Amino acid sequence: MKSKEQFNYLASFCESVPGIAVPCQGAAFGSETLRVEVWIFAQLDENRLVVKLPAHRVEQVASALVGTRWNAGRPRPLQERLALPSDSPLRWEDIAAGAFDYVRSE
Repeated sequence: MKSKEQFNYLASFCESVPGIAVPCQGAAFGSETLRVEVWIFAQLDENRLVVKLPAHRVEQVASALVGTRWNAGRPRPLQERLALPSDSPLRWEDIAAGAFDYVRSE
């Protein structure tokens, strides 16, 4: 499944979860983000799912070489952002659920 299709599937799954703001069709900025209130917990960037997780979890996944630290175009990667390719062995739904719980608890 291609990354855009995976993200759309993830967004449709999230529609039934209270507290998650799903992407608006036709919106420019934010059209490929999932939010808890105003805080982004998952987004699609360059065909990768980017999620906000605790720094130790990002390190764990990146060290296992199944994801990378996301840098948002900056020189240094962000400590709490993980990017997963569409062919990652980790299920996007599981990682996004962890990101949702983490952002909601902050």
